[in-house]
Amino acid sequence: MSFNVLVNGERKFVCGFDGEGFVGVHITAETPEREAGVAGKGYKTLSPAETEFIDWGRVALAPNDVVTVTFDTSSAGSEPITRRSSRSDTRICIRNLETAVHVEQLTRAFERQIIEALGSVAETESVSDVVIFKRAVGEVLATLGEHILGPIYNEHPALRPQGLQGVNL
Repeated sequence: MSFNVLVNGERKFVCGFDGEGFVGVHITAETPEREAGVAGKGYKTLSPAETEFIDWGRVALAPNDVVTVTFDTSSAGSEPITRRSSRSDTRICIRNLETAVHVEQLTRAFERQIIEALGSVAETESVSDVVIFKRAVGEVLATLGEHILGPIYNEHPALRPQGLQGVNL
């Protein structure tokens, strides 16, 4: 499975690989921090405890550019810019199951508490401050997921919540 990405009729990259995982083509709008662009990324499942992150790069877009994304089941992806195994990840890895359970429980409890704090902030603060606080909470939760819970769930798949079974983080 692959996605062929063309900009103004010129092939830029082909995102894809054989095997299980996720492949995505992301088209982003221009922001003050970043120009508009199209990027290809993927997560290939190597084993229940290992994922490979694959990056085919990003191409800048100009106004009136035409982006064509074609789904293809017969071709593999082009050579990516980077490949990184979750085993080479610098995030934590807690191999002891008892310790992993304890850290996972503490992290999930903190998540519940900070989400609960959203209600208090919404009741007492201005709309603009609530928006800023929500963004901060989102960043904290994403960081917890990426750097603590994801590695725990990858190392100990039995601890994954029901909705995350079979998903590599």
